[in-house]
Amino acid sequence: MQTLIHADIFFFITSIAVVLVSIGLIIALIFIIKILNNIHKISDMLRSESGLVVEDVHALRGKIREGKLSLAGIFRLFRDLFTRKSIKDKK
Repeated sequence: MQTLIHADIFFFITSIAVVLVSIGLIIALIFIIKILNNIHKISDMLRSESGLVVEDVHALRGKIREGKLSLAGIFRLFRDLFTRKSIKDKK
């Protein structure tokens, strides 16, 4: 009789543990699905924006070929993009 009680306690504790682990896995799966959905949205955004960047580069190359934009102007553009501005400049 004593072994039967021990077996019932073991199965009760095991079933509770299985339920808790299953709930934890479901919660982790929900978070993983949300993360993958965000990655999908970001990749779609990058795909659409990369087309715009390609168009801008083609337009820039066209201006360089026409002589409307010099090499010094391009360097000045990149310098202005990548230099830090102080707080005084922003005000």
